[in-house]
Amino acid sequence: MADSNNWKWGQSSQNAFQLVGQFFSIAPANLAKAKDAEVSKILKAADESDTAVKRTQDYANALKRNWKNQVKMGAMIHGLVRTGLTLIGQ
Repeated sequence: MADSNNWKWGQSSQNAFQLVGQFFSIAPANLAKAKDAEVSKILKAADESDTAVKRTQDYANALKRNWKNQVKMGAMIHGLVRTGLTLIGQ
């Protein structure tokens, strides 16, 4: 069956390997040859990236909470004004 559709698993795997490497600017075949200094450098960058993600997440959540609170305050003030106008009308 593999011969009938000319599927070449080895070449297909190699093509995928190269595509991922090109996309992420890495040489996947060289990962096994990485030195300690390179690994330490990428680990440090990954830790900094984690911190940046958390910071961005916290900032975005704080903005959303602030916006929701502003909407709630506006609704309360609007309700207060309507109640006041209703009482004046009575």
